[in-house]
Amino acid sequence: MLHDRGTGWADWEFDNFRDRISYIDDFPFNVLEALISYFETGEEQYVEFNAEGWFYTFKFSSDVRVGKRVIYESTIDFANDFICEIEESLESWAHFPSGRTSYDDYNELVDLIVKVRTELLDADLVYKWIDIISKSEH
Repeated sequence: MLHDRGTGWADWEFDNFRDRISYIDDFPFNVLEALISYFETGEEQYVEFNAEGWFYTFKFSSDVRVGKRVIYESTIDFANDFICEIEESLESWAHFPSGRTSYDDYNELVDLIVKVRTELLDADLVYKWIDIISKSEH
């Protein structure tokens, strides 16, 4: 859940993770783009975020980590839950950061969501992803 503070940053709470996110970052766009890259390539993806005073990094692999802490056991579950959260408050997320407020921004966010869903539901790609992950764990 996004708690907008309106002072250059917002609080974001998601499952067992809570931290600040800055308007400097295109948070929902960057997360979705990293998920797409991960599902397309099977390669770990890292996204650093500014928390207005410190930074933290999301790592997308077979699980989702912030630093060394696992916040989701499954990247697929994280992606589905993250998309559901965006859809529940699409207007807030489409306007985050405040500079992204145009019709094109809504379209871009929806396009990214559709692409992630397509990648997640593409059985061949999921099997490819599982194969890549299983080989990297040995």
